[in-house]
Amino acid sequence: MLIGDSESSFFVDFVQVIFLVLITMLYTNFLDIKNHLPLINKNEIYMKILGYFIYTVILLAVGGIFMGK
Repeated sequence: MLIGDSESSFFVDFVQVIFLVLITMLYTNFLDIKNHLPLINKNEIYMKILGYFIYTVILLAVGGIFMGK
């Protein structure tokens, strides 16, 4: 059974789940991802905040591209 009422709705639901998983991985430092992302790897707090903001905006933009409409 699909979550939505059509195939495109299923795809949008799938993209949203992937987005939420990626955001959770970013904010919880899953598998030590912080050391692999250059903007979050810095010691300065302002660079870390900027890095989290930029990576979140990138994930939102990519998710928005895939969701379309």
